[in-house]
Order: sequence, then structure tokens, then C-alpha cells
Amino acid sequence: MSTDPWRDVAISLRWPDEERGPYAVEVRFHRGERWQAPGLSIDLLSPAEGRSLETADLRRLAMPAIAQRAYEKLVDHLQVEHAKALAAAPGAGDEQLDYRERLAAVRHLEEALEATRPRKAGRPPMARAALERIAEVYSAAYARGESPTQAVAAYLGCDKATAARRVALCRKRGVLLATGRGLAGGIPIPMRRVRAHDLDVLNLNKERGRALRTTAQEPDAEAVGDGEKER
Repeated sequence: MSTDPWRDVAISLRWPDEERGPYAVEVRFHRGERWQAPGLSIDLLSPAEGRSLETADLRRLAMPAIAQRAYEKLVDHLQVEHAKALAAAPGAGDEQLDYRERLAAVRHLEEALEATRPRKAGRPPMARAALERIAEVYSAAYARGESPTQAVAAYLGCDKATAARRVALCRKRGVLLATGRGLAGGIPIPMRRVRAHDLDVLNLNKERGRALRTTAQEPDAEAVGDGEKER
């Protein structure tokens, strides 16, 4: 069972100036239901000057402002790592194991990012497991030649517009592979490793969609010929 590497994170910054300091501050964050800062350390950037931290230094340090800047850097750090995890290339080892590990990293980072968002009144955000099930229903319907969005609407018991928003959320959260604008399809990412063949299939579907739209817009050649004969 894999552990969550994003339960405890230390953020380093220079205060109050990002370049000159004069203080080097490390804020230690711990994630429970929300992120908290249980501790921090303060050092002088240039200890060779031969002085120690004094009471006057502590008076000049604005702790709420330090905590806010460190929290902003924490959010930026998690967002960058989440993007890296989503775009990570396969490793050199066992591909299936490598994929499971990368998927676990994405999930851990999504949980960590979720804990940074302020609480809102109303309906809580959809759990990843629910989005994965929607992606599975959508992809299975598409493979059967049925309307995938309509299948999601039937599964959720909602209208088609709401189902379309849920599908869009699946793509945004990385549980359903994106396709071209206005095209159905997509592979539920948690279901299996995305292979080059999968991408080829999606590209083929895109080309077929373009060809169908082009054919629908072109006039019937035989009909045009008959019309010329009549004239």
C-alpha cells in the first residue's frame, strides 16, 4: 500500500525580500482535512556577519504575512507537481506498475490541492471515484455506438446539459482523455494505461468526424449533374 508523500510539505522563502532577505524562513505544513502550519524556523541569511537573532528581529517579523506567502507558494508548488504527474512519461520498468504509481501520485496531489481550496457553502466537489465511474459509462457507451452523453445522463438521472458538464469535469480532472472540440469519445484514464494505439484510435475518430462533416456540407455530384442536364 503506497503512502501519501504530500501529507507533510516544507516551504522555504526569504523574508521580507525574496532576494535579499535578510531572513530565511521555512514553514512546515501538515495536511489533515485542511492544510495547517504547525511550525516554522527562522535563520539569518548571512550568519557570518557575527550576530544572532534578537528580540528586535522577532518584532519585525509579521507572522500572518509570512504564513500567507508560504501558503501561496505551497499552492503553486502543488499545482506544478500535479501538472508534472499528469504529463509524466512511462518509466523504464514494468509499464503497468509504472502507470499505477503515476496514477497514485496524481490522486495524492489532487487530494492535497483539494485541501487548499476554501470551503464553500452548498454541494461539495465530486469525488474522484464518482468521476471515474462517469468516465467508464461514457466510454463504454461510445464504444457501443450509443450517445455517450445521453448514457451518462441516464446513469446520473439528470438532463443532457448536466451530463455534458460532468463529462467536461472528467476531462478537466484528468480521468477521461480529451478529444477534439465537439467530438465524442475518450479513454477513461484510470481504467487502463493509455498506449500509443489508443491515441491512434482517437485521431482516427477525429479524422472520420471531419470527413463526415465535410461530406455533409458538399453538394451531391449526381444531383448537380441531373440539374445541369435538365437546364
